[in-house]
Amino acid sequence: MTTESPLFMSAEHVEAINERLAASPAVAEATATLSRSYDLAYELSGGPDGETVHWSVHLGRDGVRFSLEAPPSADLTFVGDHIRMVRASRAARAGKDLDPGVEVIGDMIVFEQVAGVMAAAQREATVPVRWPEGSEPVDE
Repeated sequence: MTTESPLFMSAEHVEAINERLAASPAVAEATATLSRSYDLAYELSGGPDGETVHWSVHLGRDGVRFSLEAPPSADLTFVGDHIRMVRASRAARAGKDLDPGVEVIGDMIVFEQVAGVMAAAQREATVPVRWPEGSEPVDE
């Protein structure tokens, strides 16, 4: 019996990510280096039904958790277009750089402070996914 991969950034995908993050000694080791908790938010217009899509990442000494909800407040917010961000994510998985075209609200020093934790989380929690229609990377 084969199980179909979850759709990228669906509730099922985020659940799989969070399960891997919670079980990862490498992520626990990386988060232990943080001096405080951080919240990163993505506010992406033009979602599948035309709505604004929210993704968020909480990084703290208690671990890393993804969510499909906007956090009450964020240290950094990335504002942009949903399909463009999905294309950039898809390209990154293929080892390519594609500008996600986001506006950053907040101090990018925060991203530098959590970069090692984000890298560990990405290594540990990347799961096979189905990509939404129209998300094929395009040359800019």
